[in-house]
Amino acid sequence: MSSEAIVGTCMEMEKQYIRLQSMPDPSTVRPERVLVKWAERLKVKYDTDEADWEWISDQFKAIRQDMVIQHIRNANSVLVYESNGRLAMLEHDFGEFYKIQSYLMGLYADTRAKENEAEFMAYRLFYWMMQNNTVDMVKDIRNMPMELKTHPYVSHALSLHRALELSDYVSFFRLFAKTPNHGKCIVCILRDRMRSRALRVILRSYKPSIPLDFLRDQLAFKVRSEVDGQS
Repeated sequence: MSSEAIVGTCMEMEKQYIRLQSMPDPSTVRPERVLVKWAERLKVKYDTDEADWEWISDQFKAIRQDMVIQHIRNANSVLVYESNGRLAMLEHDFGEFYKIQSYLMGLYADTRAKENEAEFMAYRLFYWMMQNNTVDMVKDIRNMPMELKTHPYVSHALSLHRALELSDYVSFFRLFAKTPNHGKCIVCILRDRMRSRALRVILRSYKPSIPLDFLRDQLAFKVRSEVDGQS
């Protein structure tokens, strides 16, 4: 497919995602203003349960494709990718989230639209933790500018990673409770892993009997019935 940008002329909002084999006709591609408006409407449809995630995700993929075809890399494209990324996280669609946040990192590097960069860098670090991908996480940390590394969102993610690496479940659960934005969508998976580790430590340390209320507090469960399910 040619890398030459085209300018779309299609005014229809809804469009199914189709993998392209060649450069499409401009009449089938939507211009930037239509794409931005449709992305905003899709967010409303999601919030009001007007459509299921599979359809909304497909629509966002088609929006992203039309943006790539037209070489749209600006503040509007950042907002579209951020909105899509947050929804993918809420749906635990981490495969789609990975593709979105990877592209977002390039957009942040190429544009001045960096208002939410720290939010998504924290998500990216949480994703590496979930995947046990220490190599890429270390690479990101090394390449990260100091102003981003010291941002509260990123600093929190790095502290949580240290607690995870040290199996420091007390610090981990404290940090988990303070996870900002949509981070808990990923960190809840790490929390469940940490609970398993912590439970093994507690069982070794407090045999032969452990009060359920004590377990609830140590493992950061909200109610006693959750502890019954864990045990």
